[in-house]
Parts: sequence; structure tokens; C-alpha cells
Amino acid sequence: MNQEDLVDRYLAAWNLADADAVLDLLHDGATYYDAFWMEYCTGRDLRQYLVDTFAEENYRYRLDGELILVDDGIAFRYVASDPGPAGGAEVYRGAEIFDMR
Repeated sequence: MNQEDLVDRYLAAWNLADADAVLDLLHDGATYYDAFWMEYCTGRDLRQYLVDTFAEENYRYRLDGELILVDDGIAFRYVASDPGPAGGAEVYRGAEIFDMR
């Protein structure tokens, strides 16, 4: 899987609110950092964090701009919107950084 495919599948998993699909894309020892809440999650805690997040939030995520690709990582911006008709109203913008080392 190339970097672009990884990001496509990652956003699709978030749009499906599928914690297991998100985790399948990450290394078993991956750590997720939520900058808004300043929380780190790993392992079973990460799975539960995703399940809880998906239970509380019902947004649609889409790429915003180009991917920033480097040998050992990916960065990208996204837009979260309400899942209403025609994409719904924008709720917030965010960014993700994948460290591939």
C-alpha cells in the first residue's frame, strides 16, 4: 500500500466509524496523539478511544489540500463536516501526521 492509499483508507475508516479498520492501518504499537485533548493512546486504550470518539461524534472527513509526503511520514489536513445532505456544514478543520519509522 502506498502513502496515498493509506490516507484514503484511513479517512474511509473514520467515515465508517470503524475502530478496527483504523487500527488495521496502524502498527500494533502505534501511539495516537489527540492535540486538542492533549491525550496519548496506545493498544487497547487506543481502540477504546476510537470507539468512544465514534460514539460521540458523527462527522464526515475529507482531505483538504495535498498530502505532504516524506520518506518516513505523511502529513495532511482534513475537514470534518456534519453528515447532512450535500456534505453538511463544516464543523472543524484538523491535521494528521503519520510517523512511518
